[in-house]
Amino acid sequence: MRAAAAAVVAVAACALFIVAPVAATGKAPLEPMIIGWERFFRVSWEPGERRGKAVVRGTVEHTYGSPVTRVQLLVDSLDGSGTILNQQVVWLAGDLVGFQTAHFEVPVRQPAPAYRVRVFAWERIEAGPIP
Repeated sequence: MRAAAAAVVAVAACALFIVAPVAATGKAPLEPMIIGWERFFRVSWEPGERRGKAVVRGTVEHTYGSPVTRVQLLVDSLDGSGTILNQQVVWLAGDLVGFQTAHFEVPVRQPAPAYRVRVFAWERIEAGPIP
């Protein structure tokens, strides 16, 4: 249980960057780097609160057999009509072997009516050379 709590804290502390409100910048919103990421991962999330601050928490399930590392999540803050207000890219703590689930908790800058979490990028761990 302590390891899971430490992983949640590690993810919450490792925000990579926050993009300014998308509508205000005039830039195209970020999209996952790998099309079809849904074939390899299942993500569930819900809004929450920690110490009076808004968070998005959930799980990432790796549904494919090969291990992955450097997993990044794209967290979209959405208005009532589904328009993106803000985006954050955060690191998922640790590696995921096949069929493993990891928990995450991401602090958000300001509460939003809805959120969406997608896998932004990851690297597959390749086997080393055969001796």
